[in-house]
Amino acid sequence: MQSNIQNEIEEFETHLKITRDFLEKLPGQLQFLTQELKSLEDESQDLLHYAELGRFNASEGYSIASELKRVRQERRRVKNLLELAQAVSNRIDGKFKHVSVLNKALGDVRHVINKQNRRYYHPRVREDLKEKINA
Repeated sequence: MQSNIQNEIEEFETHLKITRDFLEKLPGQLQFLTQELKSLEDESQDLLHYAELGRFNASEGYSIASELKRVRQERRRVKNLLELAQAVSNRIDGKFKHVSVLNKALGDVRHVINKQNRRYYHPRVREDLKEKINA
């Protein structure tokens, strides 16, 4: 039973750390995804212009189409991730200007956990139970 309670406490702390880390990395992730999307769009345009203006045989044309497909699929993946990240960023914008709020909350949680781990009960009447309770 005690082990289960300890696991729940550790899980609580872990979830708070994951949330803090996610919010801390979100601005950088938005910037990275935006740059990656721009790069993939530029690469797609390069391939389209090659298809439009270049000279190539059927085999090379197939290679161009395959490359274009790969780039477009990667662009879609990045664009979907960017949309998700922007949705979160738009919702929390201004509420967590500084991740320090979560760092302080995490510190508070750790303080409470330490306090709970040092908990001691002093029997009021049954002194003979003191050793058994606080073992």
